[in-house]
Amino acid sequence: MLQATLFIIISFVSFSSQQETDEMKTMLDNMNVFYNENQGKFNESYYEKLVSCMGEYDDKILLNAQNNAWMNMYQYYLSNGTAKDAMNLTDHWGRCIDYYGEGRCNITAYMRNKTAMFPGFDDKMEIMEPCNYVSNVAYYHATTRICDYPNWSIENEQIKAQKRGFATLAMGSSFWHGSRTFAGSEFDDSMIAVISYLAH
Repeated sequence: MLQATLFIIISFVSFSSQQETDEMKTMLDNMNVFYNENQGKFNESYYEKLVSCMGEYDDKILLNAQNNAWMNMYQYYLSNGTAKDAMNLTDHWGRCIDYYGEGRCNITAYMRNKTAMFPGFDDKMEIMEPCNYVSNVAYYHATTRICDYPNWSIENEQIKAQKRGFATLAMGSSFWHGSRTFAGSEFDDSMIAVISYLAH
């Protein structure tokens, strides 16, 4: 839990530069490259809508946080996770399943047991569950639906929190299904808990 929480915090606060980067767009484009969709480009008009939504409700950090989170996921892949996390345990890429005897994730082996090499930034990145990895783009659509809805009866800060929750779950759940790491699992589960708490 601590490692995933730190990953989230680092993702949200490590944007010292105001210069916009496009790590999120690169990763979304790469999903299209892998599945040979839309000439290897994520839907441009929807991406513009998503970026615009991320800035709504006076949100000055969400887009940068997303870019940092996607880049940090790629860096976690390049380092093969970690040999020693905050709990003094290993968390290697693709190894957080009971099948390998680590017992940290209460999850069995991925049924298809077929990984895929997706484009990354400088090199390719092994994705453990290709379909589940890509399917989390749906949470970005939940994000923009929040911006589209005109009749909220809650405070703007609550709306912004839900928007951030769904956007972060899109990336966080992709991290889990792409990496099969303990950090990814905790990131995914923590954001589901946050969204449930906010909705309650």
